[in-house]
Amino acid sequence: MKFNELPEREGVQRRGWAPLFVRKFIRKVGGLNPNGEPYYRLVLAESIYELHGGHWVDWPAGLTIQEMGGTPLVEDKEFKKHVIKLAGSGLPAQELVAEVRRMVPSAHQPLRTVDEMRLVQRYPYQTGWMLQCWRPPEQFGSRTWWEAQTVPGRPDLPILGPFPVKGDYEALDHVERGLNGAEVVRTTYRELPDLTGLEEAIQFLEAQKYREREAASPEARILIRIHDYERQLAANREKAAADRSMYLTELLKPYLGNSLEAGRLRTKAAEEAGLKRHVGN
Repeated sequence: MKFNELPEREGVQRRGWAPLFVRKFIRKVGGLNPNGEPYYRLVLAESIYELHGGHWVDWPAGLTIQEMGGTPLVEDKEFKKHVIKLAGSGLPAQELVAEVRRMVPSAHQPLRTVDEMRLVQRYPYQTGWMLQCWRPPEQFGSRTWWEAQTVPGRPDLPILGPFPVKGDYEALDHVERGLNGAEVVRTTYRELPDLTGLEEAIQFLEAQKYREREAASPEARILIRIHDYERQLAANREKAAADRSMYLTELLKPYLGNSLEAGRLRTKAAEEAGLKRHVGN
């Protein structure tokens, strides 16, 4: 059988498909759902995409995370002026960073902000092989209730995308033994699992069909997915903010303190910024 004769659903990039012999084995062991698809599937977590309604911000191509966040570059003349003015203020580093960010606006602006449906990674912080199980559409509640979860001010944009009329796949956890011998619950496999391990995992899951997550009401399942989506958005924002602050903190370090090098840098920056007063040590 050719590779293309066992394609995955739309939303899984081809690079994320398991090898053909693995997919054939899973179909044999786990069976097929009413759509003729495998009841279980093994795919790379980072290759799974799905539609979401959201408020999106588009930036010019090629900008760094710092530039998108408005963090000024050390070569900027205005930035140097603000650093020199604040260097002797005695502010704690964290407050100094916040003050410089507030005083120096970004030289870059988003190309646009828009509310629309987009294809985004479902598991942006997961990597590795993920074993998933198919769930029938009735486990996701009514289509009306699903589509009522919308982007604020845009009732035409469902946060969770189109209702899964053919059901959908959800991640399954498995237990691995860590380096210290302790058992660790993981959602992904670091490496492609062997067929024996996959068969044992599927048999175990078949025997545990009424676990808490599987027995959850349709409403609870939707709330779980909304929570997962919102958690991903919040994590993205927090990581971007932390990256910007760390970047700016590193930029400011050479200008702070009482070392000869810090004084020399302040003097040089003051000259380049056109400041006449003494700023060295």
